[in-house]
Amino acid sequence: MVYLDHSQLAGDELELVKIANLAAEHQNDGDEQAYFSLFDSKRDPNMKMASYKITKMLLESVSVKSETSALIVALVTTVENGENTRLYSFIKENGKWKITDID
Repeated sequence: MVYLDHSQLAGDELELVKIANLAAEHQNDGDEQAYFSLFDSKRDPNMKMASYKITKMLLESVSVKSETSALIVALVTTVENGENTRLYSFIKENGKWKITDID
């Protein structure tokens, strides 16, 4: 698995990319509890973790929209679906970045 490169990042951008990498790791491991611990408290309880295996992630952009909102755009390669662009939306909840959605 090739994770999002965060070697040139700092602060919130670094934290956000690390969370996206953890989400991919937990998804590949099939660890739903750890995966959903990265999401905000308002997530849909019926949400399911994707079952595809991520093999590579390429960071296209990290954008901190405000003190409480951020977005990552990444090119994600999976065994099952090839390359697709993924949008990781974040919100800051109780002082910590949490994923709100992955499209």
